[in-house]
Amino acid sequence: MTGPGPVGAVGESHEGTSRAGRSARIGDHKDRVGRGGPGRGAGASTGYDQDANGNPLRGLNATWYDNDRLAGAPKSYGLGVGGSDGSINQTWAKGSPAAAGAGFTTDNFSVRLTGLVTAPQDGTYTFLTKSDDGAQLWVDDVPLIDDWGPHSATETAANQTVTLKKGQSVKIRLQYREVTVDASLALE
Repeated sequence: MTGPGPVGAVGESHEGTSRAGRSARIGDHKDRVGRGGPGRGAGASTGYDQDANGNPLRGLNATWYDNDRLAGAPKSYGLGVGGSDGSINQTWAKGSPAAAGAGFTTDNFSVRLTGLVTAPQDGTYTFLTKSDDGAQLWVDDVPLIDDWGPHSATETAANQTVTLKKGQSVKIRLQYREVTVDASLALE
């Protein structure tokens, strides 16, 4: 495996992608391979983390670094990063990620996103990343995606499926690195 090694995941309410016998995307739940009906995304909510208005946070916790190696002291932190359905679909292009704070670098940055995924139903789940540049994904500290090298936008499927029971939660850690030019990250 290349790139940074595993780090313990902590988190709140998060969702993943289900593939109970078929491919599905979280957020839009569209069937990707044309077999059967739409899939269901995983989801959860925890009431102990709330925004300033008392609404539960959704999404992943983020730790931002001003280098592409997840090295040194973090430059900023974020809570509830991603969609309320737990999806990540960010296109920063040649800009700076707003979630990292004002004045954050546009190139040579990295982020570690952590949280929990809770299955809405029994099933076999497969995760996908789409990234420009590198991405790595662990579920319960098991590496499922290692696509850490610099490259243009690339979709990568997990190297194995995860079988979950309804209501079962697992830790998730998604790491991303931006080297130069365009930047994007999606977790499905």
